[in-house]
Amino acid sequence: MGTNAEGTGTTKYCIHGKIEIDGVVETPDVVGALFGQTEGLHFISAM
Repeated sequence: MGTNAEGTGTTKYCIHGKIEIDGVVETPDVVGALFGQTEGLHFISAM
């Protein structure tokens, strides 16, 4: 179990990453792509 900044012992998401873009994109496109690629990872917290 992770520990968040408040010390309550729960962490919902802890994602570290770097995004490099060559061109023009909209912020909602980046956010949608990020969540679209990570939506299947929720099963890991049940381990």
